[in-house]
Amino acid sequence: MKNEFELFLENNFKKNPLCSRLNSISGGYYWKYDFLLLELYKNKEFRNNDSYIIEYFLSHFDFYCYPEFPKEKIVEILKLLIKEKTKLELLKILDKLYFSQIRKILLIFIEQLDYKSMKILINTDENSVSKIINIVILIFETSQILKDYKNFDFQTKPEFTESKHILKNDNYIKFNKYIEKLIKQNKPIMSLYLLNYFGGCGDNNSDYDLIINNYIKAFVSLERIDILAKYYDELELANDNIEFLVLLAEYYIKIKDSDNATLIINNITKIEPTYPFIKLGLNEIQKIFMINKLTADNIDIENINKLTGQEFEILLINKFKELGFKTIATPITGDYGADIIIETQDETRFIIQCKRFKSKVNLKAIQEVVGALAHYNGDLGIVITNSTFLNSAIKLADSNDIELWDNFRLMQFLSNDISFSQIVDS
Repeated sequence: MKNEFELFLENNFKKNPLCSRLNSISGGYYWKYDFLLLELYKNKEFRNNDSYIIEYFLSHFDFYCYPEFPKEKIVEILKLLIKEKTKLELLKILDKLYFSQIRKILLIFIEQLDYKSMKILINTDENSVSKIINIVILIFETSQILKDYKNFDFQTKPEFTESKHILKNDNYIKFNKYIEKLIKQNKPIMSLYLLNYFGGCGDNNSDYDLIINNYIKAFVSLERIDILAKYYDELELANDNIEFLVLLAEYYIKIKDSDNATLIINNITKIEPTYPFIKLGLNEIQKIFMINKLTADNIDIENINKLTGQEFEILLINKFKELGFKTIATPITGDYGADIIIETQDETRFIIQCKRFKSKVNLKAIQEVVGALAHYNGDLGIVITNSTFLNSAIKLADSNDIELWDNFRLMQFLSNDISFSQIVDS
């Protein structure tokens, strides 16, 4: 009786002598037929039979998940199926497989294929498959981290024994709660190892959600937000988890990626419009925009932090002059608390104390400018710094109507924006 492959060859390639020869030498291993068919596909002479070959590979796809099937052959077949735009059919097949089988296939995708190829599979409406792909990508990233612990014997630890015990009855919810407990105990590496070892255990979407959230929590605990940011757009990770979204926004702000930071903050606003981080985050994003503008104007904010006190004063004097204010010099020493005096067209006088500090400005600077107001007959006092202010300085300034320009206000000022100051109303 002819086997399935022989019938396939007979029905579709019987006019090709090469097929008969391949069939006769294929031997007794069933998967060798698939290898031979792969070679047929590579041979341009038989390219008119592409559709039959694709159909055959798709119908046998579950077989490629078995451990005996060589990885390099799976890679070739996967590349072929992606190239022939059969992703939907492939995903439907994946959806019917056991998780352990899917994991093998998708790990090969991630290890062997470029990221664009992986995205072809990710962009699908097959919800459960998408979540499995999320998990497998997180498994792959975790495996890269665990390479640094290759000599560490995780399986002798009590956590490993406990996990095996929990999973005896396929209790995936209890297993994931145990993983969450380990993360809270500051054991993210062990948590990641267990998640990977047991294949991201789960049978349905709710299990997958728990798995993904535990991977996220472990990566956050390791301060590896970069990994989660890398896949955020494609995988839509934890869009309803505000704490995670805040960490992600902070990461984008740290690397000065204002576009993605704004996107994440908009997501936070949709979930909880009054969340405290939103205002802080938007201020930080505005700061990035201002730094970029200053850089475009050849003003390096980092260089400002390296200026001497006198150089810092000169920078501010020149900017006030540029904005049309009259500046009056004060002595380098014995200035009675005034580094710069400026006047508006209606002769309103502002007394300015400049503080180029590495640390926060204390209340002494406020006391100095309060004294200088009386000495120079000023109308308003301002303290300008490249740093920030201590709470005691802020309280004293409030009670004496002194304006405080911190590093954020300084950048606005250098960007020609003084809309925040009473100077504008004078």
